[in-house]
Amino acid sequence: MNITDTYPLLMGTTHPILRERADDIDVFDQSLAALGEDLLKLVVEYDGIWLAWPQVWVQKRIAVVSTLDDNHELLESYIIINPSIIFASDERSIHEEWCLSLPWVYGDVSRPDEITFTYKDVSWRAHKRTLTWFNAKVVQHEIDHLDWILFVDKLVSWL
Repeated sequence: MNITDTYPLLMGTTHPILRERADDIDVFDQSLAALGEDLLKLVVEYDGIWLAWPQVWVQKRIAVVSTLDDNHELLESYIIINPSIIFASDERSIHEEWCLSLPWVYGDVSRPDEITFTYKDVSWRAHKRTLTWFNAKVVQHEIDHLDWILFVDKLVSWL
């Protein structure tokens, strides 16, 4: 059985799982580490660079995000658990966004150019990161998923 059979991708804008705030994770255990590993495999299977658990029917505050360098080359992919944005710059820019759960929709979204956020990793270690550029947009997009917000809710224009 393929991992995408176990965790099929949710599509559309109205499914209740995509429209409810994901549950906080309060306790780290080995099943959480396994979920993180599954999520890293899924993002590759779905040919993406980011994915939140609610997109694959799991209502938990966990996502995988990837950072890119200035040449759009993959630097790293990592799991974020219970992420929270603690700073967002006043400077904003508009960029095209898309989503694995809405593959037929592309549109422009305005987001802060820089964020600082906190999260835990699959070893339950706390982290604080500051990101800019595309990498900041990716994390904001995924945290929105965990907060029941889809990028189409923030569109400034359709493409």
